Amino acid sequence: VKQRYSKTAVASLVCSLLFFIPLVPLAAIMLGIISLIKIDKNPLLSGKILAIVGLVLGTLFSFFNILGIVAYFGVFNV
Repeated sequence: VKQRYSKTAVASLVCSLLFFIPLVPLAAIMLGIISLIKIDKNPLLSGKILAIVGLVLGTLFSFFNILGIVAYFGVFNV
């Protein structure tokens, strides 16, 4: 029986790399959590590292997006 990568883990990693689109890193966080749960329940799925990297990058880029929004509105007093 061959192991295969979790599609949600791959999607989490891809979404985390699309950090320049607003709210997509939040989807990376959610997909990373979902994929970790699926991988733990199904021994035929692999890609735990992909899910963790997507989760970490999604969290990091979400923080930077929020920081950028706060800085933008703080500088321009909108």
